[in-house]
Amino acid sequence: MTLFEKYFGILPSAINKNCIICPSPDAGLFTNNASSANVQKGKFVQSINCGFATVISTKYNLLVGDIVLLLGQTKCKNIFLFGSCASAKGQEIGTIQIIEQAYSADSFLQMLNGEPADKSFFADKVLSEKLKNEIVFVKPATCISVASLVLEKEYVEGIKKSEISCVDMEASIVFSAAQKVGISAAALFYVTDPFEAQLMYELSQSEKEKLANSRKKLSSALNSFIKNV
Repeated sequence: MTLFEKYFGILPSAINKNCIICPSPDAGLFTNNASSANVQKGKFVQSINCGFATVISTKYNLLVGDIVLLLGQTKCKNIFLFGSCASAKGQEIGTIQIIEQAYSADSFLQMLNGEPADKSFFADKVLSEKLKNEIVFVKPATCISVASLVLEKEYVEGIKKSEISCVDMEASIVFSAAQKVGISAAALFYVTDPFEAQLMYELSQSEKEKLANSRKKLSSALNSFIKNV
């Protein structure tokens, strides 16, 4: 068994040219056929073949870079990172954003030492422009990708003074790894909470409904986009 098969539980030839990488709870948004019989399970990744795309889900962001590098062994041409982010500039819960630039604080040691996030990586410009033209409700954004939810509080003041409008844990990793293996990558996020709340924010019922609607709206629009790529 190869390393790829160990990670994914399938052969590289089973991967579609379009891949959606998302958290496990979001995988079912992209297919009506996500029964256990259709989910392929590897050691670190679960995947669903939707025909128009391979949906790849992982519980944690720790190995998302490995996932992208391994996709370099396949016919994958486009990666769509789909998931949540925290608002750093007062965006409402459920706001949908397309990440154009991602600053990197994705090293725990970097954050532990309080080192600045002075390096950034970019989404594929052509793919992102197509997404913005087709999914007109997305808002362009710059994010910072962090490696620690505990240490991110050290970056609050710096983020307030910067162009950064949201915080996530994967975009810089996906963008950099995709560039390494020659795959186009874009990132679409929905806002789940304010950055400064530090996991303490409790959603109201109306916010929960707004968030659920945003997730469905974005996944539906992305499905339609990929089918016409």
